[in-house]
Amino acid sequence: PQIKGRIEHFSSRKAMDIESLGEQNVSLLVDKGLIKNYADLYALRYEDLHGLSDASGSRSFQKRSAERLLEAIERSKRIPFEKVLFAIGIRYVGDTTAKKLARYFGSLDAIAAASKEDLVKADEVGDKIADSIVSFFADAEHRRTLERLQQYGLKMSVERSSAGQNGVLDGKSFV
Repeated sequence: PQIKGRIEHFSSRKAMDIESLGEQNVSLLVDKGLIKNYADLYALRYEDLHGLSDASGSRSFQKRSAERLLEAIERSKRIPFEKVLFAIGIRYVGDTTAKKLARYFGSLDAIAAASKEDLVKADEVGDKIADSIVSFFADAEHRRTLERLQQYGLKMSVERSSAGQNGVLDGKSFV
């Protein structure tokens, strides 16, 4: 159930927004042994999906549904870094905190290398969240999964645009 929950969170609308990958399809893919974590989604092929059905035969991937899922997975590679950061499921890191971390550090490598003291300097990050982040990146399994995501082409850093950079209002908050 935890594995399925992590994959469902990863593929949810607020995270990677992978259409056609709801609870039932996640369960089917996990139960059939095709995926064990969210990085495995990017290794799926048409041959893996087409004709795949659950034990009752009520849920199956026909030609178009298999194609749709693979297209949605491919589209998710264009999702911005802050959503990827939220999607990977670091405990206590919600979508707002993920955005703040992404802006403050700029890349997943910088967040992974940050100490607890560095992390708490970011807006909205306290000791509890910092400890959770440090713990997440200390896990070798998580690091391997993130390396695979990077190899599949997911965005692991903030894309900087030239517009608005180094402006008079950069770094200022207005209430």
